Amino acid sequence: MSGVLHACSGGDGGDGEYRFWLSSRGDLVRGRVRSSKGGPGQPLVVVAAPGGGADHPWVDALFAAWSEWAALVALDLPLCGSRRSDKLSEYGLDPGHAIAAQIRGDLESQLAADLAAVVELVRGRDRPRPACVSLVASGPTAQWAEAAARKAGGFDPVLVSAESDPDEAWLLDAATRIRP
Repeated sequence: MSGVLHACSGGDGGDGEYRFWLSSRGDLVRGRVRSSKGGPGQPLVVVAAPGGGADHPWVDALFAAWSEWAALVALDLPLCGSRRSDKLSEYGLDPGHAIAAQIRGDLESQLAADLAAVVELVRGRDRPRPACVSLVASGPTAQWAEAAARKAGGFDPVLVSAESDPDEAWLLDAATRIRP
């Protein structure tokens, strides 16, 4: 496994959701997974929310709407959520700031490793294995989440919206492109 699993919790509340903590390239990654209520061969959708946190309301909405036909996972992206840095997050996530340009490659590499570790975790824990893996990202972190998914490989499709709150038509189109 490219990441080392530290803990999993939950999964007994009847909604098929559990939380995880794993290390990826020395960084502690926190996230959550909602198993699909569908049958075998359902897709796995990795959600990169606006603001980059696994507990964003947008993640809750997608988990509720799409768990009938997909397994979903959300993680705290580098410099976001539980990984936020008071010194670095403000400038490192601002695409117009010089610091962001300097660290973007490192952030993409870290996130690519995180994505690979999380997908491996879900594939190893959930049965049946997902048929395909997709990324859905929105907001300011979407562009570098897209670059990281392409670097990690194995994500198809990769769907991004620059909008922090994509409209219903965008979400419907994304679901149509992913859903079996």
